[in-house]
Amino acid sequence: DDLTPGQCVQLLLLHDIFPHAHRGTVVSGSTDELPGTALEPLRAYRRDLLKIFQVFTSRMDVSVSSQQRGLALAEFMDLVRYYKLFPYLSKYAFRDLFHRCCALGDDKSIPSYTGKPGERDLTFPGFLEALARMGVAIYGAGAYAASNFTPEQQVAKLLSKILLLNPPKQTDIRGNKSRAWV
Repeated sequence: DDLTPGQCVQLLLLHDIFPHAHRGTVVSGSTDELPGTALEPLRAYRRDLLKIFQVFTSRMDVSVSSQQRGLALAEFMDLVRYYKLFPYLSKYAFRDLFHRCCALGDDKSIPSYTGKPGERDLTFPGFLEALARMGVAIYGAGAYAASNFTPEQQVAKLLSKILLLNPPKQTDIRGNKSRAWV
């Protein structure tokens, strides 16, 4: 069957554009427990994820060691931007996810290295929690909801996008070799 130009545009919008639009997407509440199996895919790549964590924590302020501080909101948003995750959720949903992970407890976040009162940065366990929640939020909603992926499959899909398709550059924002790769 030949399609009219209007039908082609309609099919394009229905199948390629609208399923990826998540305006107003809200990440699940801070008290929602992730299934224990959602963190399983992260365990196998813990070492690689630690390097990514160190690369992004060392990008902003070279005067403070990345081992002495966590991942700030600005760095978290840089990570989201670097891995091109904004088409899947809004920046407000990612910001909300960051703050919710910071509120999960003292093992997930530390006071911000900036010294601003009330600000917190993600520790490495908090970063892993954020990745798991990000995978569930992205691949458990919208166009992917009908796929019936399990939480561990949702997280594994996010990891494949992060680790296989686009590993982090080995330099900081100034072009210097990152301490995480030394």
